Amino acid sequence: LVAHNENKDSRAQFFKDDLGVSQEQFKRIETIDNYYKIKYQTLNADLKLKQAELTKSIKHRPFNDSDVKKKISNELTVSGKIRLNNIKHHLEIESLLDSFQRMKFNEYFRM
Repeated sequence: LVAHNENKDSRAQFFKDDLGVSQEQFKRIETIDNYYKIKYQTLNADLKLKQAELTKSIKHRPFNDSDVKKKISNELTVSGKIRLNNIKHHLEIESLLDSFQRMKFNEYFRM
């Protein structure tokens, strides 16, 4: 899902042309996409911060194993939240589709 957020026109084209979603379905999909876009932006900003903190800890001397492990864990937690939101995003859109649309959607966007 994330890769196709970058090109909104081709994403809209996919849903309208390839999946044949109704205007109502499309509006609901856009609402879902807009909600998750904000979540992804926030989580990605947090991930960059956690990565910077990890880099700083790795370069700090003397090396502090416990601190680095904590920073790695923090980074992985945010990465997990991004993945979880990606799954939820996918399932929310999938729930709006009929069986044929769902099949094509899942062929195109594999989780």
